[in-house]
Amino acid sequence: MECIVNGERKPFAAGDTLLDLIRKHGLEHKRIIAEVDGQLLDSQDWSSTTLHDGCRIELVHFVGGG
Repeated sequence: MECIVNGERKPFAAGDTLLDLIRKHGLEHKRIIAEVDGQLLDSQDWSSTTLHDGCRIELVHFVGGG
């Protein structure tokens, strides 16, 4: 199965959650926001949000600087 993450097709396994995807991208310890199919999700919902074929995900992480 595939989803679209920040405009790129990415494979995932059946039963994967948004948190699984975030971990695969190495973002679990960064300050990020996540949107699935146009809906902004609270980080508390990431582990219960199961991905589905063709879903569109936007992951934005914040970078500090001066």
